[in-house]
Parts: sequence; C-alpha cells; structure tokens
Amino acid sequence: MEKIQWIQELVHSESLIENEGMIESPEELSTEQLLLQESVQFLIALKNEFQDAMTAFNELKGDVPGLVKLYGIAKTHSDFMLFRHGYKLVVGLKEPGLVTIRMNFIPASYVPTNTSMAPQNFKEKMVGEECVIEARYGAFGELHWVHANIPVKIEYIVKYFFTLFVKESTR
Repeated sequence: MEKIQWIQELVHSESLIENEGMIESPEELSTEQLLLQESVQFLIALKNEFQDAMTAFNELKGDVPGLVKLYGIAKTHSDFMLFRHGYKLVVGLKEPGLVTIRMNFIPASYVPTNTSMAPQNFKEKMVGEECVIEARYGAFGELHWVHANIPVKIEYIVKYFFTLFVKESTR
C-alpha cells in the first residue's frame, strides 16, 4: 500500500481537477518529516527481519532457557531490543536518518573478542559498542542506508548482529 500512496495522491488530485475544476496544492511533508517516516519504515523492516531470525532460532533451539526474546521499547517510534541471558541488543532511532545498534553486555567480566564474521575495519567504525547506520539521499530522492559511507542491506545487518548477539549471549 505504501508503494502506491503517491500514485493515489496523483489520482485524487486529477479527479478533483476533472470533476470539480478545483486545483489542490498537494500537502507536502517537510524533508524532516519524510526522513522520519523513512527511518521508522527502516526500523520496522529491521524489526521484522530480527523477528524472523529469532523465531527460526527459537524453534530450532527448542529449550526454553536459551530462547531469544524481542521487546518493543516504550515511548519510541519503533525501537526494539533482543534479550537473552542478561544480554541486550538495542536497535533505535537516535534522530531522523540515524539508526543505532548497540550491544549491552551486563557481566562485569566481559572481554570483547574478535569475530571472524566482522570485516577488518568494522569494529573500528563503531562508537564504543554502538554501530551507526545513516540515511543518505541519492539521485531522484532515493534514500540509501549506509555505515561508514558503505551501503548496507537489512538481511546482512540482521545476519551479522543476530549471530554476534547469539554467540556473545551463549552461557
């Protein structure tokens, strides 16, 4: 439905001109409002992919103590958190166009380890334990999501962070 919303608005404007002779100036959203909408849609897509990964993992795992849980975060646009064994993976909207992913490791004895999945420079591009994914406009108003100026795809974000989260939260 979202993909054809702009077409519905065009048809509505044209029918007003044809039927009533009335020209309607379209109410355009500000750049900030559009960026917020796109950011929330990106977060929802991330949440859905994490939900799918979590569901498959939990079904294959089968035993209750090691299951991953997903929680929405109150009073936010669509931020969410994965939780398992006291470990949290928090995905949130810092501001329109800036999505953050951070791991919170509760044990005081935690010592970060290198994972073989991470590109050489990936850990260096994280702020502390926070990964920043940024919206960038391309040609014709197309929005791209990037990390360290490199385009990213949702399925790879989820695969990387879900794997890291599960490995780190294993008891």
